[in-house]
Amino acid sequence: MSENSSTYRQAFKATGIFGLVQVFQVLIILVKGKFVAVLLGAAGLGVNSLYFSALMMILQFTGLGLQVSALRNISQAAESNDESHINTTVAVFNRWLMFSSFLGAVILLVFAPQLSQVTFGDNAHIMGFRLLSLSVFFYTFNTGNITLLQGTRKLGYVAKASLSGSVTGLAVSIPLYYFYGVEGIVPALLLSSMAAFLVSSYFVRKLKIGRIRLTLLESFRQGYGMVVLGLTMMVASLLGTIVIYSINAFINHFGQVSDVGYYQAGMSITNMAVGAVFTAMASDYFPRLSAVCDDESKVNLLANEQCEIITLITFPLLIFLILSSPLLLPLLLSPEFSGLSGFIKLSAFGMFFKAASFSFGYISFAKGDKKTFFLLEGVLGNFLILGGNIIGYRLGGIEGMAVSFIVIYLIYFVVVNFVVRRLYNFKLHTVFIKIFLISLVLTGSAAFYSYFRTGIDGFVITGLIFSGSVWYALVQLNKRIGLRQLLAIALKRS
Repeated sequence: MSENSSTYRQAFKATGIFGLVQVFQVLIILVKGKFVAVLLGAAGLGVNSLYFSALMMILQFTGLGLQVSALRNISQAAESNDESHINTTVAVFNRWLMFSSFLGAVILLVFAPQLSQVTFGDNAHIMGFRLLSLSVFFYTFNTGNITLLQGTRKLGYVAKASLSGSVTGLAVSIPLYYFYGVEGIVPALLLSSMAAFLVSSYFVRKLKIGRIRLTLLESFRQGYGMVVLGLTMMVASLLGTIVIYSINAFINHFGQVSDVGYYQAGMSITNMAVGAVFTAMASDYFPRLSAVCDDESKVNLLANEQCEIITLITFPLLIFLILSSPLLLPLLLSPEFSGLSGFIKLSAFGMFFKAASFSFGYISFAKGDKKTFFLLEGVLGNFLILGGNIIGYRLGGIEGMAVSFIVIYLIYFVVVNFVVRRLYNFKLHTVFIKIFLISLVLTGSAAFYSYFRTGIDGFVITGLIFSGSVWYALVQLNKRIGLRQLLAIALKRS
């Protein structure tokens, strides 16, 4: 096997392992969303989204970007096989987790009245936000546990912890929704986070990490670099969470709370198709890119290969989503959400541009160019999302936001590609450009034909496009990673 084929396989394997974990989690989230939609309706789903987005905003603000930066540090420590180095890195990480969780809980307790007013326009939800301060601890340390398992290459534990935690959270949430309705939303969020933390802690204890006592000053000094690395991504992510929260609040104030539920449901279904791939890249691609960030040729090769893999994986999934959305919506949610089919079809096309630009969007951060990364992700990206969604909703309601989604990520794709080309001499390879253009035509044709022709002819033509996209993707992937050879090996092992 050639070296080039080996690197393709590495990218595909990592995407598969981490992606599989996310697929299970997405399925559980969809099942949970189905129960929320049936038991609480669109308004209940909107209330749940408003609570959850506010909680995520606090967690992003106080998380210090540790999930990303610590993953890199822990991976490097694990690679060194130095037990003292590993134990010290984990001890420093846990000390900073304690600080960030305490900070988040205090902020939620103190500013609960303001959050209730801004989010819901009343004071009836103050106690709900204060109860969620306990969730800050559980969410923070559960995230820390998963990061530790990923960093030590315990991918089996990651899968088991993530899946078991999600299933347990689902099991404790459904009875609360059934017996208490909307009043059960906050207890469900609290108990779900607790369940996930307890499950992940069980697997972390299997690592048998040694305990090391560090002073506060030592923890600060040794964790400073890790925190500084994470802060840039944290601020960009925080702005993104604030934008999501602001969009939800805008829809709630200028529309109605059920529209918040429709929008969140539509975006959840759209993200379902490719969210696992994005998460897989964030877990594996960034550390690999960082390792070669000073070698221009290797950065170009790695980023282009990742662009090819992610495009070939995601565009057939998006076309399948376009094809099946009229059936998926009532199945995964309820008949009340069937009208979102047009939103899903258009948003899926916009998601294509997001997927295509995802790989080279990491280059500036991997190179340590925090200023460029922040300007692209924190400023440009969030400005486009906030402005585009506000304009889209005012002009065309929920489907107007889907149109804006296409425009947002088309602009983002062009601008980021231009910037990394000018600053880092990054060039898209001809091979990727060909794949991109063919995938673009297929995805765009499926989206718009299916959107404007909702009858049986639209379904048949979109189905044919989907079949062609699967054939094309499999042929191209086979050239790069030897799918037939991998399948033969798998069959022999079975």
